[in-house]
Amino acid sequence: TFTDLSTSLSAEGVHLSKCEPNYNIWFADSQCFELSTDISRMKRSIEHHEGKAGFERYLSFLQESHRHYEISVAQVLKRNFTSLLSMLRPRFLRHLLELHPFESIYSRASKYFWTERLRRVFTFGSMYMGMSPFDAPGTYSLLQYTELAEGIWYPTGGFHSVIAALVRVGERMGVKYRLSTPISSVKLDAKGKRATGVVLENGETILADVVIINADLVYAYTNLLPQNSYSRSLQKRSTSCSSISFYWAMDRKIPELTTHNIFLAEHYRESFDDIFKQQLIPKEPSFYLNVPSRIDPTAAPEGKDSLVVLVPVGHLLDEKQGIGRKGLDVHSTQDWNAMVSKARQTVFATVEARTGAHDLQGALVKEIVNTPQSWKDVFNLDKGAILGLSHSFFNVLCFRPKTKHPSIERLHFVGASAHPGTGVPIVLAGAKLTSEQVLEDFGMAKPWDVVATEIIDLSYAMVNASNWTQLGKAEDPVTSKSGFLAACKHPWPDNPMPTKAVSEGSSDALSSLDGAFSGGKNSVQIRGNGQCASRCVKNQVTVVIVVAKAASDKPKENATIGLQDREDNKVPASFDLHRSASLAALVLSVAQTNDMSNDALNVNAHPPPHGVNGQTSAIGITYRGSNWYFTVCAIMTVSTFVFIGLSFTKPRTHRIFHYITAAITLVAAIAYFSMGADLGQTPIPVEFERSNPKVSGTADNQNREIFYVRYIDWVFTTPLLLLDLLLTAGMPWPTILYTILIDEIMIVTGLVGALVQSTYKWAYFVFGTMAFLWVAWTVTWTARKHAISLGDQISRTYTICGVWTIFLWFLYPIAWGLSEGGNVIAPDSEAIFYGILDIMAKPVFGALLLWGHRNIDPARLGLHIRDYDDDPAITGGTHSGPHGEKGTSDGTANNGVTPTTAAPATSSV
Repeated sequence: TFTDLSTSLSAEGVHLSKCEPNYNIWFADSQCFELSTDISRMKRSIEHHEGKAGFERYLSFLQESHRHYEISVAQVLKRNFTSLLSMLRPRFLRHLLELHPFESIYSRASKYFWTERLRRVFTFGSMYMGMSPFDAPGTYSLLQYTELAEGIWYPTGGFHSVIAALVRVGERMGVKYRLSTPISSVKLDAKGKRATGVVLENGETILADVVIINADLVYAYTNLLPQNSYSRSLQKRSTSCSSISFYWAMDRKIPELTTHNIFLAEHYRESFDDIFKQQLIPKEPSFYLNVPSRIDPTAAPEGKDSLVVLVPVGHLLDEKQGIGRKGLDVHSTQDWNAMVSKARQTVFATVEARTGAHDLQGALVKEIVNTPQSWKDVFNLDKGAILGLSHSFFNVLCFRPKTKHPSIERLHFVGASAHPGTGVPIVLAGAKLTSEQVLEDFGMAKPWDVVATEIIDLSYAMVNASNWTQLGKAEDPVTSKSGFLAACKHPWPDNPMPTKAVSEGSSDALSSLDGAFSGGKNSVQIRGNGQCASRCVKNQVTVVIVVAKAASDKPKENATIGLQDREDNKVPASFDLHRSASLAALVLSVAQTNDMSNDALNVNAHPPPHGVNGQTSAIGITYRGSNWYFTVCAIMTVSTFVFIGLSFTKPRTHRIFHYITAAITLVAAIAYFSMGADLGQTPIPVEFERSNPKVSGTADNQNREIFYVRYIDWVFTTPLLLLDLLLTAGMPWPTILYTILIDEIMIVTGLVGALVQSTYKWAYFVFGTMAFLWVAWTVTWTARKHAISLGDQISRTYTICGVWTIFLWFLYPIAWGLSEGGNVIAPDSEAIFYGILDIMAKPVFGALLLWGHRNIDPARLGLHIRDYDDDPAITGGTHSGPHGEKGTSDGTANNGVTPTTAAPATSSV
């Protein structure tokens, strides 16, 4: 945070002291375990409890927790999750299971620590999230990791010194703070669609361009904004715990206590159940005790101590929740003084019994207390929950309240209950996300997006000119000296800077370089002083600006360029022109232009003169398209396992629709893997040359990549989809087979049309469309009438799935016309269009179909399938009569599958 504000803690006068050990953890038998960043101390302590192998398991636990931390920072804390689709980012999905969100911290710790004592030592940190370690997702082991890897640091003067430093930074930037100014409501425009300011309790109105609320989010939705269904739903969400917190001034030192102390209940799980399931004050609580004066002399007078004690308790229940339930009722007449007194005595007794400290009650000279009621009344925390909403899986990521109001413009939130969650570092990360949203709304640059630069002296550079491409001559916008603009063909620093590729040239304007170089399908545009300078391949991480200069040149103002990728996403970048007596090259590392975690496009690239069929595609997918294809592959794969898993809930004679549906998604998964890897495609010259740079290609290459593997997928999956549907309708086999034949004509003509460059492709489009219309007629009319005759349940299932399928199939020709046919949309957009259609037409269709079939016996559809367990040849019985061949007269269909009727088998004794 301070770095983003161009300062630091030390620069603002905040001194940090390391707490060592991190904690002293006290158990009921008065044994103490020291948590420390000192690896040798941890080795001795862990081996004492777990044996020699225990330390190795501890290191494995740290490794897993490290992964949780790194992934969470990169993929969660620094990103917004505005919708369910935002969770489908390939990089996030790829790591989701590594975060262990569906296992508890306690279950994960149990895999590494075999004694109950150490399982408690490495799971109590979930209290900082306001959750039980038996419920908190395993991801949150990252809390222990950060403390064990980086230590616990205390700001001299208390945490308020950090807040005071932030206030000073804000004041230097012109921020004005109005304290003790209660707000009664957020002011909205006449339509209630935009925040225009706030109304104070004294009636004053303060107008504003943006309103950012850092009050408790649930309180804000309930009290500062108009009530609606969403605000009411927030009040029903699970929340974190509350606490009874003591702030004590002691008239002497308590030497038995270190800076951080944890006292764990003997009945560990039961104490958490009392808090989180019963919403009560535990009979034997686990609690945290901090002695700030142990590390900060300013926290208490000399020779004395200050203590802070946090006793977790259940949150308050509102009036409706309290009916017939245990818990702390918000309208309770309980004697809070008596409850606080009991908690105080429990803390004193526990500390004295375990540490040997004596007469803590007698040493107490001053006390401040906060209870669930005061947290609610004084601090406006909903239900007195000190850490906001819960952090269970369905209360985080896209499920957590957003940092931006979903329907009111210019209204944002930051705090424990907004994304990404609770805790000071987490909330500060959320504040940055909120700030970025505000800047984006106003089209303003993010001042903290500074790209690292490096100056390389060419005299020490190795010559490897074959790996570099000269883009043209460029003029230094500051000194008017000229040089060459070059781009590396492979990511820096794999290829060192070539001296031979750089020399002083004549003075040419940047604008003359427009179109001087094209890198094909993965490209960015470099804009200098508002003019297009050149294009370079997007997966080339390095862009080099080379300027010639005279020794007499003096440094002038910084020069700035901005990068824009093919999807018009701005990639801000800036650099300083450092000057010396010789040529210098400024290496600009382009931020996030290459997703190095997806290297498929690099591995499977087809550089000239090879390519595919001796050609290359200038119009093709980028990393964005590749990532999306891999995402759809993941969805198809998961769906396959789900459908197969569901089949085991049915008898073998009832699994036919599960098997067909799983086969559909399995084939699709393989196809999407191929497309994500940029395989199964061929370059085809486009019929329509467009001016849009996303689909314009280059002067000598207007090839667009066509994924024939997509049509191979459809050759298999669309007949299976029709088989699912038409079997559901009980259609006879001749009709089913003929419909599938027409469907294959539709797919093959689509493929041929996509591979044809000339206008003749549209003839194939017409053939395919006619075939589709025939299929649509069969599904929506002929088969539907057949399904209606089989009863309401079958008719309803068929109608839902049939209408859903034909509606989606109507959109495929549109997608074809915009992509393979008309070259209107970019291949990345093509990927998204087809991908969404396939998700809807395959996994979603499959879920609808199997849900409809849950109570339908296949025999009602004319599918008399015999299990091998019923075969007399296998079981040893004999048939007393011949197999009959007959139709059905019991309201079931006869679709040409020959039913069998067997007499009961006779057993031989």
